[in-house]
Amino acid sequence: MADQRQVLMIPKAIQNGVRQMWMLQLRFKKMFGKGVYSTLHHPRFRAGYDFLLLRKHVDEELNAQAEFWTNIQNMSPEAVKSLIFGKKVKRKKFNYKL
Repeated sequence: MADQRQVLMIPKAIQNGVRQMWMLQLRFKKMFGKGVYSTLHHPRFRAGYDFLLLRKHVDEELNAQAEFWTNIQNMSPEAVKSLIFGKKVKRKKFNYKL
């Protein structure tokens, strides 16, 4: 963006949108935990997701991420929760005696 600003006048609103789309690419790598919810509800999610789909045509390693984010958009909230967090494992309590 810095190189392009020397040649073109790019409005701040466009710069911020592009920057957020790129930042979402990092968040798409995380496919578990609470971060998935915040990514799904991000204002620029759809733009970032579309950019991810374009990027997967160049880099085949992104196919799994693209498939995950495609599927999760059509799931029920309960299914999303179970997919992200998985089955809870109960921890055993230990009695420590000295």
